[in-house]
Amino acid sequence: NANNDVVLTSISNFGQTGPYKDYKSSDIMTYGMGGEMYSTGLEDREPLKLGENVVLYQAGAVASVATMGALFASRLQAVGQHVDVSIMETQVGTIDRRMSMLLAYQYNGEISRRGALATGIGYPTGVYLCADGYIQVNGGGSYFKRVVEMMGRPPELEDPTWFEPESQYNSDLAQIFHEYFIPWCLERTKREIWAAAQKSRVLSAPLNTIEELVEDQHFNERDAFADISHPEAGRLLYPGRPFIMGESPWSVRRPAPLLGQHTDDILSSVGYNAECVSHLHRDGVV
Repeated sequence: NANNDVVLTSISNFGQTGPYKDYKSSDIMTYGMGGEMYSTGLEDREPLKLGENVVLYQAGAVASVATMGALFASRLQAVGQHVDVSIMETQVGTIDRRMSMLLAYQYNGEISRRGALATGIGYPTGVYLCADGYIQVNGGGSYFKRVVEMMGRPPELEDPTWFEPESQYNSDLAQIFHEYFIPWCLERTKREIWAAAQKSRVLSAPLNTIEELVEDQHFNERDAFADISHPEAGRLLYPGRPFIMGESPWSVRRPAPLLGQHTDDILSSVGYNAECVSHLHRDGVV
C-alpha cells in the first residue's frame, strides 16, 4: 500500500485468504493434502511421499515465474501488485498426476489408487540390476513394443496379448515379463543395454558411479569438470560451469578460499591501513 510500483510476492502454506490462511503446515502435510500422496506407494501399504522437499521446490519455481510475470506487467502497465502464492495450490495444480487425477475424477468419478502399475507408467519402468551395476529404463506404455525389439523380439513376448493397452496394468503379466527381462539385463553391461535402448528408441540411462562420471567422454569433451590446484589438498577435479556462454565465456578458475585467506585484502579495500590490520591480528579480532 505504501508504494504502488512495488511487486510483492508472498509465499505461504495456504495463501493470504480463505479459512486455512493462518494454518501451519510442512512439506509432507501439504503433499498429502494435495492429493498425490494418496496414489503413491504399494497398494497394501500406507501412502508414501516422494523424497526431498518436492512441494517447496515446486512452490519456489511457481513463485519465481509468477514474480517475473508481475514484473513484466509492471513495465507494461506501470503498476505494482501483490503476488499471492499458496504452496498448497501449487500441489493441486501441478501436472504430476494431480491435474490428470482431477480430470479423471470429473469425467468418470474414478479415485486414483496405489500400486506399482497404478500411475499409468506401465512396465518395465525403474532401476534394474545388470552385469556391472544398474540401468534405468522407462519402457512402459507406448514404449513397450520398443523394449521387446530391444530384447531381440524373444518368442515368449510375441503374443499379441502383450501389446494390448490393458496389459500394461496387469500385475500378473508384469511379473511374467520381468522373468524374461531381469535375466536379459543381468547378461549385459549398462553401456550395452544403453546402446541397445538407443537403437530401439527406448528411454534409458546408466546409473554412473562417480568414477564413471568423471571419466565419461561426453562430459570431458564439454569441460564439465575443472582441474584446479588447491593450496592444501593439491590438484583436484571440481564441478565446472553448469552452462556455456558463447560470447562471454567463463570457467571455475580457483578453489574456495581458505579460512581468512582474503581477510587482509578485504580490510584494506574498506580503508584499513597495514598498521590497523596488524593491530587487529595481534588483538585476535581477525
